[in-house]
Amino acid sequence: MLWRMIRVDSIVPMTDAPRQLERPRTIVTVDRCTCHDVRFAAIAQWSTARASTTIEDIEDQWCCGTSCGMCRPYLSHMLKTGDTTIPMIMPSDNP
Repeated sequence: MLWRMIRVDSIVPMTDAPRQLERPRTIVTVDRCTCHDVRFAAIAQWSTARASTTIEDIEDQWCCGTSCGMCRPYLSHMLKTGDTTIPMIMPSDNP
């Protein structure tokens, strides 16, 4: 139960619990390899001209995934779905 102080020597229960303010959830997206500043849209366009594309092909052509490696899950997602702007993967999303 929540309590509100009225006087120093008297406490009474609050009738209305304070409402938690709801803030809109911001969705952060990833649209490029930040190490090499290469947009996934450019890679996707290049990829459509090929019979098939792997992460290794992208590494060889664009160097993406060869530095920090943070873009590798996004590149994999892009190759599977064609999405070029992807919601940021949080650690709990990627076991």
